[in-house]
Amino acid sequence: MKKTLLATAIAGALGASAAAQAATTVYDQDGTKLDVYGRLALAVTTGGVQEDGDVKSDGSEFTDLGSRFGFIAEEQVSQDFSVFGRMEFRADMDEKSDTEFQVRNTYAGVKSQTYGQLWAGNFDAITYQAGSVLFDVPENAGWESITSVDNQSHGDSIAYKSPEFAGFTTWLQGKHHTGNGSNDPAREGAAETERESSTISAQAAVSYEQGPFYGAITWDQDKHSFSGSDNTPDYVGNDEDIFGAYASYQVLPALSLRAGYETQDENEELGARGTDIAMVGFTADYMDNAQIYGQYAHVDEELGDEDETLNRWMLGTNYFFSDQMYAFAEVYQQDQESLTDDTVEEEFRSFDDDILTTVGVRYDF
Repeated sequence: MKKTLLATAIAGALGASAAAQAATTVYDQDGTKLDVYGRLALAVTTGGVQEDGDVKSDGSEFTDLGSRFGFIAEEQVSQDFSVFGRMEFRADMDEKSDTEFQVRNTYAGVKSQTYGQLWAGNFDAITYQAGSVLFDVPENAGWESITSVDNQSHGDSIAYKSPEFAGFTTWLQGKHHTGNGSNDPAREGAAETERESSTISAQAAVSYEQGPFYGAITWDQDKHSFSGSDNTPDYVGNDEDIFGAYASYQVLPALSLRAGYETQDENEELGARGTDIAMVGFTADYMDNAQIYGQYAHVDEELGDEDETLNRWMLGTNYFFSDQMYAFAEVYQQDQESLTDDTVEEEFRSFDDDILTTVGVRYDF
């Protein structure tokens, strides 16, 4: 019933197998298996930062927190070789909606115990699967990351994960950015862009697991690439490498600790800020079917002479009614931005200002 952080992180690093842990098998015959899985996560939020001049955002609201359903198929071709596919869809489940589902994960691949795993399509970035997933603990706000889940991923991507050797696993990924849709600058009425060439933005990671310890280092090229159309030219990527280092340790059967660091240099030419994030967190079990968890992140952003520092934290607890269903409550302090120079001492703001409170329930199947 309880879920320790280390187990959750390692499961997340296994991609589709993490979702399969809570899945229901609807077909399993002659080496072919089909699982169905899903999540219903609903909550009420109140508070948070209210910017002057913006529409009201700090009142109470019933909201969806990532509800989804999906399918995982796998066929055992031989003792060492299998093929697999996954489709996942999301939608806001807190109210009636006529909008389309969001396609979240759609990919197919091959897996070998000897040679590793290769897959292509639309999926979470390997920098997330191998590293930053350690801090994807809050149900709502409180996870700080430069790369998040989908930076230079979620579409037109291919990845490889090696077999484990002496506790080490290697991860590689490339995302293809097409130049199709970019403008010919000589064409009348065209936007002020140029015809772009196709390019690939790469990622890599190395993870290590030994007993109660799990760690990973990650790299994301974050190449500046065309991502738009003839009418709406757009670009993604800051053209500066993103590096990350993460670790989790199961100190006691009921207590795990985690730490992480992410960094990316600024790119003044693109007007992109440099960011450094230092993170620590914990998860503790109590009463056999409940947890308390918390995280703190020191965020430093720079662009030219501007220096913005934020101290962000969250604290939460949950209670499991069963293996599939639990209730949770969380508080999060965003710590509003403040433009300072390097001589100004960084400090926490008022403890009770702009606290975001979330109370909800989640059912996994």
